[in-house]
Amino acid sequence: LSHTKSIWLPYLPGYQASKKETREVQERLVQEGFGGKNWQGGTVKGDLIGVIAAFNGWSACDKEKDRRKFASKYGLDHNVLRDLNNLRSQFCDALIDAGFLEGQNKSSWDNSHDDALFTSCCLVAGLYPNI
Repeated sequence: LSHTKSIWLPYLPGYQASKKETREVQERLVQEGFGGKNWQGGTVKGDLIGVIAAFNGWSACDKEKDRRKFASKYGLDHNVLRDLNNLRSQFCDALIDAGFLEGQNKSSWDNSHDDALFTSCCLVAGLYPNI
């Protein structure tokens, strides 16, 4: 979780934008992405939901060059996003080894991957287990 805080850069690389302008660009990404106002899986706000929106947008790019452009456009740290992607892969491997996931068929792993409300509930349950 602490690693996710460092994906947001306070500037747009290559642009003369103020911190306020940078934050507005990043807010637009969050509003239009996972958990945003028109998201089919429900509208949810929060720092971690914003990180998911940023990660999903970044990972949707097929080529490394396109991922770098996406990160630059939205003031994201490409290297941190790449690290998060590696951590995600390691976590999936650990779940497979533990028997919680079967095989490498990612499409069968998660039926709720687009459900922002369910994701928010899982985050709360993990962060606040006594609730």
